[in-house]
Amino acid sequence: MTLDIRFTKIIEEMTEDLEMQAGLVLTGAQLRELKLKQHVVLKDSEIKPYLYNIKEFLANTQPSERVWDCFNVLSNNTYIIAMHIESPYFYLDTADLNG
Repeated sequence: MTLDIRFTKIIEEMTEDLEMQAGLVLTGAQLRELKLKQHVVLKDSEIKPYLYNIKEFLANTQPSERVWDCFNVLSNNTYIIAMHIESPYFYLDTADLNG
């Protein structure tokens, strides 16, 4: 239960960052995917208007100070926004989990 509560808080932070830093508001289906898999897959066309701001946020924020990352999947031209936490004690990357 504690882990579920922490994932919920992390997902809230992810969605808040995406909205405030990049202007990206996830759809209901995308939010469900994020809650189920701790990552969401976006088509190039879905993320393109927000990509510059996402890249700026990620470049200017240390990995240890954020809870998500964005990865480009070159094979099918999609992007994965995934829970990604780094600290001296803990590392979590959900980009390739629950594929």
